Amino acid sequence: MHRQFFTIILLVVFMFSMGAIAGNYQLERAQKVTSDDDARFMERLNNITYHTPAQRQNRDAIELGRTWYDYATNNVMGRMIAHALTTTDGQDGIHCVFMKILPQNAERYVTYDYYDLNLGLFFGNVSVTEDRRTGWGRVINGKNDEAIISLHSDPSQLWFDAGEAGFTFTNPALEISPLGVFEGFGVHGDSIVFLSQLTNTAGQAWWVSNSVFKYSEDYGQSWSDGTVPALPAGAVEYSEAERWPQFNPTNPGEIGFASAISEDATASAGGWLTFATTTDWGATWNANDFWWDDLSVTSSPFGNNTQYVIENFTQMNSMYTSDGNFHIVYGAVQGVRDSLTSTAIDYWPILHWDSNSQTFSEVTTLEFSAPDDPLVMASMADNRPGNGLGNAYPHIAEDTDGGVLVCIWQQWEKAPIGGGMVLINATTGGGTGTFPIFATDIWAAISYDGGATWQDQQYIAGTPNESDVYPNITRDVIREGDSLYLDILYMDDTNPNVSLSNFTNFTDPSECIWNYERVAIYAPVVGVEDGISNAVDGFSLSQNYPNPFNPTTKISFNLQKRTNVTLDVFNTLGQKVATLLDGAVNPGAHDIEFDGKDLTSGIYFYQLTADNFKQTKKMVLMK
Repeated sequence: MHRQFFTIILLVVFMFSMGAIAGNYQLERAQKVTSDDDARFMERLNNITYHTPAQRQNRDAIELGRTWYDYATNNVMGRMIAHALTTTDGQDGIHCVFMKILPQNAERYVTYDYYDLNLGLFFGNVSVTEDRRTGWGRVINGKNDEAIISLHSDPSQLWFDAGEAGFTFTNPALEISPLGVFEGFGVHGDSIVFLSQLTNTAGQAWWVSNSVFKYSEDYGQSWSDGTVPALPAGAVEYSEAERWPQFNPTNPGEIGFASAISEDATASAGGWLTFATTTDWGATWNANDFWWDDLSVTSSPFGNNTQYVIENFTQMNSMYTSDGNFHIVYGAVQGVRDSLTSTAIDYWPILHWDSNSQTFSEVTTLEFSAPDDPLVMASMADNRPGNGLGNAYPHIAEDTDGGVLVCIWQQWEKAPIGGGMVLINATTGGGTGTFPIFATDIWAAISYDGGATWQDQQYIAGTPNESDVYPNITRDVIREGDSLYLDILYMDDTNPNVSLSNFTNFTDPSECIWNYERVAIYAPVVGVEDGISNAVDGFSLSQNYPNPFNPTTKISFNLQKRTNVTLDVFNTLGQKVATLLDGAVNPGAHDIEFDGKDLTSGIYFYQLTADNFKQTKKMVLMK
């Protein structure tokens, strides 16, 4: 009752003040960028929407809340943030949950908060329940924009808010007891699925055979039982924590989830990666056990000269995209770049796998996933913040138009001088442990081809010389013109030498901050640009990379035959500013470097003319 009254008073106060300060609040909302208004687009790029790394580092994030608990997840990054944008009541916002201990030595509770996109503020953290210690809160937007939240600690439970930003959680819609932990759930219309694991009889581990599968076809009013998939052949059962079931949007009768099953209680001898689906509410399952990390070199899907070791604490996140393809991204991956000549772990990529291709692709660049500095290599395994081994905690999303994927993750900071790794401890501004811990920021990459290739890797959030960890992103990324708006959460871990490296001590991690940010990145709509194309089989012009760029970028094209080629660059006024090629070129693939050091920041167009083929694409120079 008191919470509802407080919310009403808060809204009334802000509604009376909106007339005087509406302009400031409008900056929190996406502003549409049209493809035919390049001048306005560049003004936004330079002044509002797009930020260089230096600008982002000086920008203040919005604080969601604080906690003395800095261990946000094990391996599956279930969503801690969800859009509430579907109803037509004029209220748009974002649901957020996190585990909160405040003050120090207090009990741990899952707390909920609502960010109002119209007002540009959080309403305040409220515990979902305080009848016991709770954890691992995850949130999905409900049918009427109400928050649906799962949490655990004997029992696992599913809670519904009374309405959008109602802040009223009464009796749980479902609970799994005794000792239910690491729950995951999915929602589609009136259908809900819920997976929870139970501890074994000794209370020491979470076993697949003790797991519980529940489903509801009436929006949580009643529940029925299904089964869980059997273990992969030859696997020794130990743990399959934090599974996250989801509905296939093109076939809602199909439910799927990803697993990382450790082999034994030591979690050191490897394990299976699995994608499992059911079309009969869990009565039967089709399990694709697609990777065992002890596979031989010749069986490696990454190439004959590469062997990857995927640890038990593999951080992963997954989703069905609008085309019905299931995508999984993996972090905390350890690899050997050339196992024919070395056995030393020297590769820490973020990896992507999807159910259509059933192959892996690499999200991160070699610069950060395959460092050559031996000190950096050693730190990736031994000096990590928490259990974020190497590059860690990836999260995947899709743009609201469908077809473009976004992956965010925490990546180690590279020193500006010398290129080594930034390490933090008591003498350099953070951490109180004996060993230095490497600093991390939040990065992003996009894919235009369903995850087969990834590009435009870029820093999006975080503060230099700090441990910015556990990135979360909404399932859908808002597209406005050529911009993607990323709504993200991440933690500033002010004392990162805890968690896994000091697993039993949660009273000494220091007061950590959960931040929310809306970040815009440039991601042009793919396809024929500006109507300037005359496609001919065997000829193609690719999008330049990187894009945006400063000051150089690579332009790639392919020729079916030897022919005369011109490759020109124009500004937005149609004036030619450079000719990169003018003459006969042999057939095949070609790469041309464009250097814009003498040009001002802005939008440019490059045009390839070859035989009867002509195509033009857009690129952005940002200095």
